[in-house]
Amino acid sequence: MANKTLEYRDGAVTLKGYLAHDVRRGARPGVVLFPEAFGIGDHVIERARRLAALGYVALAADPYGDGAQAQDLPRAIELMTAVRSDVSRWRARARAALDALSAQPGVDGTLYFRSAASPPVSPFARENQPLPRGVTVAQQVLVLLV
Repeated sequence: MANKTLEYRDGAVTLKGYLAHDVRRGARPGVVLFPEAFGIGDHVIERARRLAALGYVALAADPYGDGAQAQDLPRAIELMTAVRSDVSRWRARARAALDALSAQPGVDGTLYFRSAASPPVSPFARENQPLPRGVTVAQQVLVLLV
């Protein structure tokens, strides 16, 4: 299994996600996971590793920038509220993660999206624009089952 920090950008913000994939050759589908409010931690990293073991290329996305993690619940709420209260920022972070994942070697262009946020919906759900390439509600269900 190959795992690494993947730096990517949302405008001026540097994001640091966690990329997991196995060493199999050939193109595989990609999965973007957004972590709980605390940021990228053990739970989402383990989920990314499990998906990689199943043959996916998985990116645990950085919702806050610079790999920020909250150490307590009030800080987690503060970080998540800042991102989720601005729908365009939330969508831009999701798009940046999808773009970063799709640019990785070995990703076949099929992308799935999963957010740990409640309710578990894509930040694209209420947008009046088409979903990014390869992202559909039906595909999200696959990730929910893993």
